[in-house]
Amino acid sequence: MVPILRIFDIEKAKEFSLGNLVLHLSEHHGDGTPGTIIYVETHEVRELHAELAAKDYGFLRPGISEDEIGTSIHLLDPFGNTQRVNQRPDA
Repeated sequence: MVPILRIFDIEKAKEFSLGNLVLHLSEHHGDGTPGTIIYVETHEVRELHAELAAKDYGFLRPGISEDEIGTSIHLLDPFGNTQRVNQRPDA
């Protein structure tokens, strides 16, 4: 499955894009809903966090958190969508 996320500016979306994560981005009215939350599992949360911290991107400085479901970062894109990126404790 590939979720559809609503965007309003393709250049901002490209600037925000992360690695090889596949998302369907749409500027069409009715596709997706602004403010959507998606959950993504990975085995590299700390590496992703370090990569984002090293970028000179002025709109995203996520923290990293740990709890019973794993290590995670929450990324808010320029269009109000959130990507919850999580690594399970056993991964």
